[in-house]
Amino acid sequence: MQPADLTPELIQDPKQLDRLDGIYDFLAKLIILQAQNRISTRRAAVLAYITNQLLRTFAAIKRVQAEQASEVPQTIFDVPRHQDD
Repeated sequence: MQPADLTPELIQDPKQLDRLDGIYDFLAKLIILQAQNRISTRRAAVLAYITNQLLRTFAAIKRVQAEQASEVPQTIFDVPRHQDD
């Protein structure tokens, strides 16, 4: 028997998983479905694992962005001052 499609209950828009609060909401709904025994433990574990990978990706993206921001060359304008004699 094919498991029920719980997509509408877990997430309405995949773009919600682009934000931390969207992932939090997804995991909260996943816990509820698991507690109600509407999703198998194995399926919930796989979805939680995938969610963990998304979180790791967010951390890696932030780290790369921080590294790139620190590598931005600075331009220093050093204009000689007029000296009064």
